[in-house]
Amino acid sequence: MNRYDGEKFIHFPEIEGLNNSDVFTLYKDNADQIWISTTSNGVHAFENNKFVHYDVPKSTMSFLKDKAGNLWMGCAGGLYRIHPNGELGNIRTNGPWK
Repeated sequence: MNRYDGEKFIHFPEIEGLNNSDVFTLYKDNADQIWISTTSNGVHAFENNKFVHYDVPKSTMSFLKDKAGNLWMGCAGGLYRIHPNGELGNIRTNGPWK
């Protein structure tokens, strides 16, 4: 994984769970946070100069961040949400909608 900061490339060494997986989707939200989905190892966010793993059990195909800070993920076989506090939820017909 490499990142260009406008002047030079920064190489990230082995990132557990990310280097062994296929990157499926990249998303930059309105707070300039980068989200990376994989085909077999969930979602990773680049937060505070490090990668944070979220155990989304399905391949994420699309992302959308709402005004409340919830990250919505359209996945193969479902809709998932990461709440601003980091809580991951599978959205079903009856919610959770809070």
